[in-house]
Amino acid sequence: MIYSALFVVLLVLLFPCPSVADDEWTTWTSFKEVQRLTVIDNALYAATSGGLLIIDNPDEPGIAFLNTDGLGTTDITDILLDASGQIWLSAFGRLIKFEPDNPQQFVFLPSEGELFALTALEDDWNDLWVGTDSGLVLFSKVNDDGQIEGHFPLTTVNSFPSVYAIAVDGDLVWVATSFGLVMADKSNSGSLYPPSAWTHFTYSDYPELGSDTITAVAVFESDIYVGTSHGLFRLDAVSPETSFVAVSFALGQRLYDLVVENDSMFVYYSSGIGVVTSSGTDILATDGLPSPPVTGTSWQGSRWVGVASGDIFTEQSGTWQEYQHTGIPDNNVTQVTVDGNGHIVAGFGLNLYARFDGEFWEDAGTNVRDGAICLITDSTGAVWAGTWGQGLWRIDGDSAKKYDDNNSTCVGIPVDHDYVVTRGIATDGKRIYTSCYLAYNNAPVAVCPLDRLDDRSAWDSFGIAEGLTDYLVTGLGCSPYQLAVGTEGSGVFLCDLTDEPDGSVSASCTQYTRENSPLISNTINVISYSPHGNAWVGTNFGLSRWDPGIERFVDVNLPAGLGPDITAMSFDGRGNLWIGTSSGLAYRDAVTSVVTAYTTDNCDLVSDRISGLFLNGKTGDLFVATDAGMSILISRIRHRTIALDSVAAIPNPFVIRSDSDRMEFNYNKPGTVRLYTVAGEPVVDFPVNSSWNGRNSHGRKVASGVYIFILTDEDGNMARGKVLVVRNQ
Repeated sequence: MIYSALFVVLLVLLFPCPSVADDEWTTWTSFKEVQRLTVIDNALYAATSGGLLIIDNPDEPGIAFLNTDGLGTTDITDILLDASGQIWLSAFGRLIKFEPDNPQQFVFLPSEGELFALTALEDDWNDLWVGTDSGLVLFSKVNDDGQIEGHFPLTTVNSFPSVYAIAVDGDLVWVATSFGLVMADKSNSGSLYPPSAWTHFTYSDYPELGSDTITAVAVFESDIYVGTSHGLFRLDAVSPETSFVAVSFALGQRLYDLVVENDSMFVYYSSGIGVVTSSGTDILATDGLPSPPVTGTSWQGSRWVGVASGDIFTEQSGTWQEYQHTGIPDNNVTQVTVDGNGHIVAGFGLNLYARFDGEFWEDAGTNVRDGAICLITDSTGAVWAGTWGQGLWRIDGDSAKKYDDNNSTCVGIPVDHDYVVTRGIATDGKRIYTSCYLAYNNAPVAVCPLDRLDDRSAWDSFGIAEGLTDYLVTGLGCSPYQLAVGTEGSGVFLCDLTDEPDGSVSASCTQYTRENSPLISNTINVISYSPHGNAWVGTNFGLSRWDPGIERFVDVNLPAGLGPDITAMSFDGRGNLWIGTSSGLAYRDAVTSVVTAYTTDNCDLVSDRISGLFLNGKTGDLFVATDAGMSILISRIRHRTIALDSVAAIPNPFVIRSDSDRMEFNYNKPGTVRLYTVAGEPVVDFPVNSSWNGRNSHGRKVASGVYIFILTDEDGNMARGKVLVVRNQ
């Protein structure tokens, strides 16, 4: 099975990223999960699941290289400096010939269309041996400027096993795989295709290995060492029968990595760090590390390691100290918002939340099961976090207060009243609404005024009395007059809200399903309201929107290949909708209804698996939470407004150099723009939601000069101004 390198490289170049007002992408990731550390040109290179990090100063942030810097991915698994001084990176789906200013990607896309995960690299003069999660690949560095020469199955028992490490010893290549250790004479690579060309060392023939999972292999002092999930072994080929001799200090331990440095081999295993030399073995002190070291290297007189729980540590004066500049807390980002002070707040992993102070991410210090599964900011600037089993939390500044059955109507499940599952939170500006999945009191929505949160009597709940008859609540959405309650299999309840004289709120709920509406699916994931107050419902099988004209839900079509599992939604003030799915991002234009797809194939999204969206109304920036970090779509208009006296045309002057140049307005609500000449002649009308291309209503190019704009909002209020057009085309 041979793949064409020309086709592989072109895959990166054929599909330009969709453009919305010339916005730009940036990526925030965590560099805590380290997969390789190595020293090149007196700098420490870290291959991590969040990208490549190059550290020049141990006390300063390193230089990050991400998908947006030409790598195409952030999941970097290995680093190799070859004999010619060229740096190579293995990554998810890509082999990268690394130059800081111009990295070159070789995409490993087989005919089936599924990217290989590249796992390990080994230099072999004009070739590279590349380990993948589906066998071994030989890559030529010189033929056609780089191409795949062969893909070897290694074994017939477990076709195309995962490769964890590779070592070259003369004419022999040794491969650590998920189905034993394999070896072959590589002097004629064309003869390596049949599995019979490979010698296999498996648990069934060599039970002393303890496992077929060979995690590492290295050549040291002319010996072959292999690491398994049960220890470190030296291949003994001198005795009458081949066998493996256990190295005593790692017996029964999981072996993570073998790294040869000069005259020593460092062994990273579940109990610490061992050292093998020609004169014997030693064990390095690792007291103070939070978890086992999985790889490491020596740099600037200190040992640096990445640990299993995720982080980079260095030994300084006999103690282990954490390297502080490792990006966001975790690459598994659940949701993002911005608090009242303008600080970005996000949910990560098992932490309730973390807040970015402009330089560092500050963890909440509170661990909760599955982290924060939903986040919103209320009208006071406080952040609310919903968790799976740990209740509802209000985060105000440095304080975090928990609401559960003890101090609110946020109640738990029937078998454990303290186990409160909050899958949805909404606010109408005056009150907070929160879901209580499988509530034991059959009232799955709790509600309280924001100014009476500490008054237990002010808390109320909605259930059967309000017509809410399903307790498997998955999500909430809210407008000033309506609450939408999504369920796990019974569709959505639209609850009309009424303010009562005593300050409470009452609700009257009507159920809408696939059968009576028709909703696209009865399994609801997320709900959002448009600026016009209409509910949009994201399901496991697509998107539906409420049509007030016919008082029914109607389907919203998405581009082929996107979804159908809808995971997040966010409207801007103009009614444009961003849609997160399990397979990418979509943008729906409120004026044209055109939907544009954004994926890792055609854009700089860090991952297609989207868990949350937050659109910053003040800046226009879109925050995209994913399972591989955070992508941010930076708006060209960084400061939007809802005040008519602050409306401005951007850019102004509007210099037109090509047909792609556009002028926009920073108004963040629906409206209409009318342009006139200074003599009062009409030029063109367009929605403020759209951009202007420098042409009049007949499609003809306008001349350079000063033009008058009048922006009219939905209520008939107006804003006026001038714009200078300079045509250089």
